Amino acid sequence: VFFRSCFPETGDWIAIYETGYDASTLVFEDSIDWAYTCGDKRCQNAVFSEVIPFSADSLFASGGRGSPTYQVHLMRDGLGPSYSALASSTEFVVVGRERDC
Repeated sequence: VFFRSCFPETGDWIAIYETGYDASTLVFEDSIDWAYTCGDKRCQNAVFSEVIPFSADSLFASGGRGSPTYQVHLMRDGLGPSYSALASSTEFVVVGRERDC
């Protein structure tokens, strides 16, 4: 996932959700996978832009909780339990391994 943040802050993170969640009230526990914008789940440095690798396995392991489409959201660390996305991707589909191109 490529992102660019004009005003990055320490603790910003990227999360993948199934399509259909309200981007203004996202709950961390509903995310399929996530990483801080510096690239993993430990660092918390402020990053202007980066490519964050996510494994398609995490999407397949989610068990297809209903939606075959996903969205990526740029989040700002806060008090929770819900978060408002700073930016969101368009919907996308991950093609399974059984569907070779």
